[in-house]
Amino acid sequence: GGVYGARPAPQAKPPQRSRGGWQGESRVVASWVYQDKEGLPLFRVVRLEGPQGKTFLQQHPDGAGECCSAEPRDCKRADEGWAWGRGGTRYVLYRLPQFIAADPDALIFLVEGEKCADALVELELVATTNPGGAGKWREEYTEALTGRRVVILPDNDRPGAAHAELVGKALLGVATEVRCIVLPALRHKEDVVDWLFSGGSRAALLALAELAPVLRAPSEMFPKAVDCRVLDATGVD
Repeated sequence: GGVYGARPAPQAKPPQRSRGGWQGESRVVASWVYQDKEGLPLFRVVRLEGPQGKTFLQQHPDGAGECCSAEPRDCKRADEGWAWGRGGTRYVLYRLPQFIAADPDALIFLVEGEKCADALVELELVATTNPGGAGKWREEYTEALTGRRVVILPDNDRPGAAHAELVGKALLGVATEVRCIVLPALRHKEDVVDWLFSGGSRAALLALAELAPVLRAPSEMFPKAVDCRVLDATGVD
């Protein structure tokens, strides 16, 4: 909830995209605000649904930013308070102020998607994600996790596995420790929210995190820093 969580918004018309992209009227059905370390809004990710299905775009504060304060109000119009695009603002991890303020020894769960991060926060865990999804990791995010204990929770698909390997390599030698969990009994393309819905719990997740090996630098014996085994849609590894 609050400035972090998703909330409905009025009708919105996002930018036109020329090559088969999103066109026409659509509705913002959820939004997630990204803040700097002082808690000021930098940009938000919005989920839109319309004739062509769903998509995710970004917006940045516009004008006085009244709709972007710590206690946001609903805008009278969709184009009031937010403008389409990131507006050149810097990239940050989701819920940055929260994990900066957390106990330095607390586990930080690194997931794919704001919905997954919010689900873990509801369990009183520390969680974050990077905007843009799998494969969109940036050096700024690595620096933000310096000296922290990180647990990577990839989605159960090949992009998720590749993302876990990318992030794991980036954090080696920067984070205090890095672990990766492939959650048990996940179906293809499922994530931690699906796992929790199927009976997973806070206690079980923490137990899995403590049992997961700390990642090491690649070597001849261990050529990958992270080895996430993912089943594809046919059930073949």
